[in-house]
Amino acid sequence: MQYPIKDYDNFFIPVDSLDRAKRFYRDVLGLPVHFDFGDIGMTAFKVGNSEPAIIAQEKGKHPQARPSILFEVEDVEEDLR
Repeated sequence: MQYPIKDYDNFFIPVDSLDRAKRFYRDVLGLPVHFDFGDIGMTAFKVGNSEPAIIAQEKGKHPQARPSILFEVEDVEEDLR
């Protein structure tokens, strides 16, 4: 069976405190910061040598945030049929 998922893109994690998330992902787990948009409540942490990242979203600035994984597919329109 052929699966349409080619790769994963990013992992979004809602957090109560962006500062606490930075301390955990950066300082405890040792993940380097990929980008830091703290002013809009988002910080991304690089995982290995891949482009995808763990992106922490501060719930206070992103109340709609839900844990999610983005996947890469060849043709989303075709895969949804």
